[in-house]
Amino acid sequence: MSSIATGSADATLPQDRADLLIELAVAVHKNAIYPGTHPLLIAAVDNLARKLAAFLEHSPALSIGVARRQLIIEGVATDEAHPLLRDFAVRLHRHQIGAMRFTRGLEKSELAEVLATVAIDVGRVEVPLGLMGPEVLQRWQNVRLFPLTFDQLELIDDEPAEALADGEDARESRDARTRAAQLWIGLARAALAREATADLPSTDPETVARAIDSHQNDSAYDQVVVGYMLQIADELSTDDKRASSPLRDRVSRLVRQMEPRTLQRLLAMGGDATQRFQFAVNATHGLTVDAVIDVVRAAADVSGQTISTSLVRMLSKLAAHAEQPTGSVLQSRSDAELRDQVRRLISSWELADPNPDDYTAALDSISRHTTQSEGDAAAGADPERLLQLALEVATIGPNVEKVFAQMIARPDITPVLDLVEGAPASPAREMMLDRIVTTNRLVDVLHSETPNTKLGERLALRLGLVAVDPVINLLEDEEERLHGWACEMLVRLADVSRPRVVERLVDAPVQAQRQLLHVIDRLGDWPEGFCPEQYVTSADAGVRREAIKLMLRRDDMRDAAIVHGLDDQDDRTVGIALAAALKRCPLDAVPILMRRIDNSTLSAELRGRGIRALAASGSIDAMRWIAQRSIKKHWLRGTPVLREKSPQLISSIVGLAAHWSSAPEAAEVLALVAKSKDADLRSAASRTGAV
Repeated sequence: MSSIATGSADATLPQDRADLLIELAVAVHKNAIYPGTHPLLIAAVDNLARKLAAFLEHSPALSIGVARRQLIIEGVATDEAHPLLRDFAVRLHRHQIGAMRFTRGLEKSELAEVLATVAIDVGRVEVPLGLMGPEVLQRWQNVRLFPLTFDQLELIDDEPAEALADGEDARESRDARTRAAQLWIGLARAALAREATADLPSTDPETVARAIDSHQNDSAYDQVVVGYMLQIADELSTDDKRASSPLRDRVSRLVRQMEPRTLQRLLAMGGDATQRFQFAVNATHGLTVDAVIDVVRAAADVSGQTISTSLVRMLSKLAAHAEQPTGSVLQSRSDAELRDQVRRLISSWELADPNPDDYTAALDSISRHTTQSEGDAAAGADPERLLQLALEVATIGPNVEKVFAQMIARPDITPVLDLVEGAPASPAREMMLDRIVTTNRLVDVLHSETPNTKLGERLALRLGLVAVDPVINLLEDEEERLHGWACEMLVRLADVSRPRVVERLVDAPVQAQRQLLHVIDRLGDWPEGFCPEQYVTSADAGVRREAIKLMLRRDDMRDAAIVHGLDDQDDRTVGIALAAALKRCPLDAVPILMRRIDNSTLSAELRGRGIRALAASGSIDAMRWIAQRSIKKHWLRGTPVLREKSPQLISSIVGLAAHWSSAPEAAEVLALVAKSKDADLRSAASRTGAV
């Protein structure tokens, strides 16, 4: 298994923290796939409860921050490539949970309830957990979930006129601005320590900066703020500047207004050297130049690096030129040179003892690149700059072709894709995109030792229909690490993936059939010619379960789905069918339920729910059957008496009292309950006024 922390070995989490994170992720994962009474799930909860109790004996609390694909604990961000922890972070992020805190005194029952709550797939609930309010997030005594709440989006919508525009570009721009708005409001709410129901007095960057400055020694607070900062840096490094301009300006002002020690504290909390390196590099892409310098200074201090006064003066001089009116030649070149030199400077930090000659060369490079003529610069231009110039003039010569071939042969072609996508439209640009975005490259990216799913997403969305089969192929792999990503991609490609999903579904392996049926469920409208009923007889329980779920979505197939589901041998499928039967149980399901309850093939909990469904079915035969099972003859007197108390007897009493209190057979049972001294039995009947 890969390391759970990014960066060097000396930044790795202590073993007890690492074990706790993995046990927590495993327990949540098992909650998502097993019923509550499954031995594997019970063992996972017990094991986690023991380890948490042992940890909390020596520490009053355990705080875990949540970024988009990482967890943050005690200043270390987990490795995005770690499948268990990445999936756990993604699950919490989709539920808009920003942090978790466990405190001393945690009970096992409390822990089990929390795990079951966060294990719910976000697609199965009306709103994410983070939007459910304090009554959900704060209902446990020793566990606290901190929300990511995104309201008051109008506070940073600086381009309202664009919201009225039509077309794909306008929609993408609105989506980008909405993401930016969500991130900023979430950061402001976290910084000001406001709950989901509290009004924000102000989202001004200076107010937010002062709030962050004022908080000290609160790891949960810092981890939530750091989680937002990491996501914002990532958003600014990938989003187009037009869409993210409001967020860029606000975050830049926030960084400039923070005390240097505060920025250093957040960078130290945000992970090891690799994490800080990536954050600083992303900042050079997305923040204003003066904020970039502040981030680099803070990152250098936290990383134990030294930036000379001379270099800072030179960078500040470049920043002054870069802040001139946008569009001028001097401004454009100064901005580009500053960001380029800062990226080079940060990259050199990996050296244990940078050579003074190299340091001098870096200073000379800054001076030379800001004064030399265009002709001299072209002679020694970087490959990226040469390619960018060629795209600007839409001319591809032999030298450019050679450079381009070298760049697309690199393991990560993200930089060249960024460069070409950002170039003006021209035949040369389209030709390069056709050579970059290919089916073979998509397959290579996804089947590498460490799949680059972010790049794979960009390639798949550009390829469209031809990407569908390679993505479906991932679902046929026995290795499950990309199954979730593949399902998400097929949903995003819904316009072209629908018919192909149905075609591949018929002959797909069972593990792929499960996922493809789940994709169809998420697509909403069923593809033409698709009917899930043929899959309810599959040999695989997961396939049958997904087919039952799909049938329950349609009124005309609901009764058949309940009948099939109740007769299934898989407890989870029976549980799904029972949940539907409790609302309206078809008469055809009555004899099936009677048989399943009589032969005791169901768990006690499912038998109890089945009895309640029978009572609500309206079947007189079911009522008489329930009443008959509730009483027996006294061994001596021969008079009717209640059977021994059990969950099934209590369910029978509740059902008879709620639906059949006037029927003679039910009345006989309820009369015996009225004479009983057992408080539980009397309470079961009295809830409906029967006693």
